[in-house]
Amino acid sequence: MSRLRGNASGRGKGCWIGLMVLTMAAVPSCAVPPSEPAEKVVFSDAGLGESSGLAVSSRDDRFLWQINDSGGTADLHLSETNGRFRGTVRLEGASNLDWEDLASFRWKGKSWLLVADVGDNASSRPYGVIYLAEEPVLPEDGELLQGHQPVFRKWLFEYPDGPRDCESVAVDAQEQAIYLLSKREAVPRLYRLSLESPVGEVPVKAEFVGECARIPVPPRMPFHPYGKQATGMDFSRDGRLAAVVSYQGVMLARRGENESWQSALSRPWEILGSHTLFQAEAIAFSAKGDRVWVTSEGVAAPLLSFPVPSSVPAKGSEH
Repeated sequence: MSRLRGNASGRGKGCWIGLMVLTMAAVPSCAVPPSEPAEKVVFSDAGLGESSGLAVSSRDDRFLWQINDSGGTADLHLSETNGRFRGTVRLEGASNLDWEDLASFRWKGKSWLLVADVGDNASSRPYGVIYLAEEPVLPEDGELLQGHQPVFRKWLFEYPDGPRDCESVAVDAQEQAIYLLSKREAVPRLYRLSLESPVGEVPVKAEFVGECARIPVPPRMPFHPYGKQATGMDFSRDGRLAAVVSYQGVMLARRGENESWQSALSRPWEILGSHTLFQAEAIAFSAKGDRVWVTSEGVAAPLLSFPVPSSVPAKGSEH
């Protein structure tokens, strides 16, 4: 369950929104850079109220998959990149305790979706759950997706150093590995699971890979108490780029040939841009890796598109 203050208090959330409005009002408009890219559409799916995961279809890159978090139904939501709603499918054999990220990838000649039920505000869950399912066949023009899609694999897993909150999960299909980036620590911690991990009632233990660079705050953004937390992550299909979204910005890491993800993510993040989305927790690379899509919680949430340049010189505050 994603909460700005780590609890379900509506009053606390309202207080923070009021604080944010007052803080932004106190900052001259000229001091805040344009927060959203020019290219923006709005999702028409009325069932998407708490989007916590976003993935580009590996069957057809005109389609986007999304999930809701916070104990919602175990549904996969389908839209087009223009925001048009194209249906939902129930993930059969899954439950939604706190779905927090979604990945799409090709593996063993098939298209897959991976759903990460890994949210843990209180860092008290005995184990997390990850579901793997074949990507459903996409609907024809004029049709809406419906029905059920069975879970292919269900992993229970635990961290080697105790429970922790996580909202950022990505898959490296070439490595056949699932990567998880912790949320609450000032210095994020990176973990790994194999796509070939055994399934069963006994949780498998994730491998601690190492610490990563602190999440920066984009330049001239107003204060946010949780602005340095990673709320979503994706890898490009060629395995050369990683992108992370926070409550205020979109960050990028570039990986060299034969370089590990831990090494790439330990360097200072490049900043693609800032945003003013209500609660951004979903991010995905385009099929070509030349742009990053980002969206937020809330009905009729916008979909932002951040181009990926050859270099990003901007640096934010890490401390």
